[in-house]
Order: sequence, then structure tokens, then C-alpha cells
Amino acid sequence: MTQPESSLLQRLRQQVDQLAPAMQQLARHMLDQPRAVLQQSVQELARAAEVPDATVTRLSRKLGCTGFPDLKIKLSAELAQQETAPKAGDPLLGVSLQHMVTSMYQSRDTLDAGVLQQVIASLVRASRIEIAGEGNSQLASRFLLEKLLKLGLPASSHADPRVMCLHASTLGKSGVLLAFSRSGSTHTVLEYLKLAHQGGALTVLITHSSHPVPDFVSCALVLAAPEQAGSVSALIGQLWVAEVICEGVAQQRT
Repeated sequence: MTQPESSLLQRLRQQVDQLAPAMQQLARHMLDQPRAVLQQSVQELARAAEVPDATVTRLSRKLGCTGFPDLKIKLSAELAQQETAPKAGDPLLGVSLQHMVTSMYQSRDTLDAGVLQQVIASLVRASRIEIAGEGNSQLASRFLLEKLLKLGLPASSHADPRVMCLHASTLGKSGVLLAFSRSGSTHTVLEYLKLAHQGGALTVLITHSSHPVPDFVSCALVLAAPEQAGSVSALIGQLWVAEVICEGVAQQRT
């Protein structure tokens, strides 16, 4: 699929010869191995390209990104679009399907595997697990709850915010509170996380927002942001990561 003129990789190709030596070296490395970049941290990419760490941040901002995490999300979207070019058929069906598939590819590439494994291990060890979500995210929280209960984990969830606050605040150091929030800024969800953290519990936020998370969030699993607010792609991404978590829990318990 031909990339749009304004794409990140296209801008990189157009600017590479005008960049300072270190950024030029980094840019050529990224153009040669764009998919590998999605799996690397700032330090890993800098080491692979043999440039200072600060060069990664400078190049990210020069390309119009807020930082390296934002660059990875935009790069992931471009690569996913190449893999999911629509086939012949009803244009409406093709566009909707492409949005969902593209979002899944983006989430796969941006999800931090190390954090995911930490979350899975914490759930397996937890004495109590509370799961929260509001609006559409509540569907994902119910899905995860039912899956974890079937696996024999001590999980629960509560629709009444007052009851949820009470349970979150009493989780203790051996407990885990896992919350879904597409925006990462849902007031009630943040309140649950804050109360759980104050009580010593591990707090996990599954979100589509690339903004920095509050200090009271122990672990953040960041999924790709859907192209449209309220898109079903966001819910599908949450259900997918819930399924991945449960598969990991099942593997650790066998």
C-alpha cells in the first residue's frame, strides 16, 4: 500500500539528507528496520543505531511527535495500514474492518510485553483482585472477571461506586486492582486506583491514552488509540488484552 504523503516514514525519507549526522544515522537505521523500532526502548534503539539516547527524542520531536512513545504509535499505525489494505467489496464494510484490524496491529506493537508479564504474575499471586471499568469499558471488565473466576482466581467487581471504593481501599499489599479506561482519565476509575494504591495494592490501568499515567498507577498497559472516539475498536482492543492476560494466567497455573 502506498503511504500517504504526510506519513511519518515519508517525512523521514524526505528529511534524512538534511539532518545532523547523528540524527541522519538514526533515521537511516529506522528506515532500514522500522518494525524493529516498535519493540525497542529509547536506550535500545540508540544503542542499535550507535547514537546518544537524546538523539532519539530529538528526532521524534523533529518529526512532529511529542516523544518516542508517540512516534512508536504513529509508526505502528503506518505499518499496520500496509498490512491491512482493503479488498474489493462493500466500501463501508471494508473501512470498518480495516479500522478494527489496524487498531489490533497497533495494540500488538505498542503493548509492553514486560509490563504484561508483570501484571499476569501479580494476578496469579494476588490474594484478592478487583476489576473496574465505566461505560463501554465495563463490558471489558465483566469479560475479564468471568474469565478469571473460571480460572479459579479470587476476582470481583462492583457496579456501585461506593462499594467499589470500599473494596479498593481494603485490598492491601497482596491485592491487585485492574481498571479499564479508554481515556485514562475517568474520574471514578482513577479514584479506585488511588484508594487501592494508598492501601498498598498493585494498581493496573488498561488504557488507550499515551499520556503519562498518575503516580498511583503501578502498571499501565497502553493500547492503540482508536481513530474515532467511542469506536468499537477500543472495546475490541480491551477484550483482546483481557484474553491475553487470561491466557498468560492459565499458562502460569499449569
